[in-house]
Amino acid sequence: MVWRRVAEQAAWCPRDSMGEIVFGGRMWMLGGYTPVRLNDVWCSQDGANWSQLVGRAAWRERNLPCALAFDDQMWLFGGFHTSKTDPCNDVWSSADGVSWTGHQAPWPTRHEPGCLVHDGKLWFFGGYGNVLYNDVWVHEKPG
Repeated sequence: MVWRRVAEQAAWCPRDSMGEIVFGGRMWMLGGYTPVRLNDVWCSQDGANWSQLVGRAAWRERNLPCALAFDDQMWLFGGFHTSKTDPCNDVWSSADGVSWTGHQAPWPTRHEPGCLVHDGKLWFFGGYGNVLYNDVWVHEKPG
C-alpha cells in the first residue's frame, strides 16, 4: 500500500472526531473537536484544497456524530455537544451543506451511533447515552 500526503496543513484547524461524508462529488467534514466542539462545514473535491461553507451551521456544536449521504442529502445524527454527559438527540439534513433542516429523532439521546445505507434504506443503531444501546431503527425513502 502506498500513501501520498496531499496537504501538509489543510485550511481547517486541527481536530478529531468530526462527521465525514462523500456527497455530490466532494468530501465533506462536519464539526469535530479541537478541544472545543465545532459546527462548521468544509468541503473539498481533491482533499488538498478545502473551502469552509459555513462557520456556524444550524445544528449544535458536536463531535462523534454519525454522518452519511442518503436520498440526495447529507445527514448528521447525534454526537456530544458539550461533554460526554451531554449527548445530542437530533437529526439534520442538507442538500448543499449550507442550509440544514432539523428533524425529530424518535430515539433517546446518544453519541457514537452507527449509521449506514443498505437496500435503499437509512439505518441507525447502537451508540451510548447513559447506557449502551443495541436498538435498530430504519428510515425508507418517501413514496
